[in-house]
Amino acid sequence: EKSGKMSEIDDIINGLLTLQSHVLGKKPTDIWVKNMILENKSNVAQLVIYDDNSTTDVRLTLDSENNIVKTDNDPVHVIQMHIDTFLAILSNDVSINEAYLNGLVQVSGENHHVHCLIWAKAFERLKSIMNYIKK
Repeated sequence: EKSGKMSEIDDIINGLLTLQSHVLGKKPTDIWVKNMILENKSNVAQLVIYDDNSTTDVRLTLDSENNIVKTDNDPVHVIQMHIDTFLAILSNDVSINEAYLNGLVQVSGENHHVHCLIWAKAFERLKSIMNYIKK
């Protein structure tokens, strides 16, 4: 059974995915992100969040409207982090890039350094939902 914080992770991820198109719209603001989306449309990343007792994982990809959506397809990349890191990123205590550089986020898979940057930017885009909601 998942601990208190871990049991809420699925709800947080589902909420972010549901709200993204309503808050952010369909257009990436960064031209690099737009180009990477077009080149990597079918890539699947598996996000793994863990604590001492349990693990939550979800497979994510981009749909035709450039929204991040869940999928059952096999992942090309795996992104792992402790729940405390995930929550620190969401609360803007640390950026995903800082967490990655400090070894708090592990990324593996095909061309994982490049794809870490792509998913970091996509995650930052999702995270901006949190800032929008706080206002």
